Amino acid sequence: MLSKTEIETIIRENFFDILRNETVYKYESFETAFDKIILGNTLMFAKPSTFNDPFDCNEYLLKPQLTDEMVEKALDSLGENLSAEYRSRLKNNLKDPERIASILREEKEQFKMTCFSRISDETLMWSHYAEKHSGICIGFKFPIDYQEKFILCGVRYENEVKPIDGATDFLRTSLYWLTTKSKRWDYENEVRAITKTIPEKDRQTIEFDKKHITEIIFGCNVSETKIDESIKKINQTELSRNGIEFNRMIIDKNSFLLKKIPV
Repeated sequence: MLSKTEIETIIRENFFDILRNETVYKYESFETAFDKIILGNTLMFAKPSTFNDPFDCNEYLLKPQLTDEMVEKALDSLGENLSAEYRSRLKNNLKDPERIASILREEKEQFKMTCFSRISDETLMWSHYAEKHSGICIGFKFPIDYQEKFILCGVRYENEVKPIDGATDFLRTSLYWLTTKSKRWDYENEVRAITKTIPEKDRQTIEFDKKHITEIIFGCNVSETKIDESIKKINQTELSRNGIEFNRMIIDKNSFLLKKIPV
């Protein structure tokens, strides 16, 4: 079981890890990256339930361990006028995995996230998220806690699911839950921007200041003409004052790797 101290340590390590790795990268299709993010200065946030990994933030994977003492304390906090029957029913609900999963499922609906990576040259990321290398990867430098819009958290990759000490406060439990994935996904080197928005919507855009865009990388399948036209359009906007670094990916002829070169 993960103790309160262990969860606190994990969150603190993630915090300092993000501080050390200032730039985060977003892989996107060309149109989404160029029109909506670069020129439109918006990011799309989505509920975890819409993600492509069914295990991601799955409510059955978070197993808070409640001792009998914790349950009794929680019931006592509700007052002394509870009937024995009602008290017994509440106690069973607090210990019932299905009931706990239902509560977590409802809570998960409050959160939305958008995903970044610590690296810009991962071939699989370009293949899966950047239109088969015909898209764009955008580098950002955000503060960890960005103007009450969202917070940045590093993703932790695990081989097993560990129960959590039920005494841990819900904020820390939620952060651990929302940022823990299977080891199979560790090639993504993911960083998540997490926020709470309108629960009824599956997706929602959030604006950001364009000054946080620091690098634009074109995929190896983007034509020279398209790159030149895009840079020309960007230089006709206020983004020209940002000192953005323009790069493109090419295939390394001596390996199965990508190489980043200046445009």
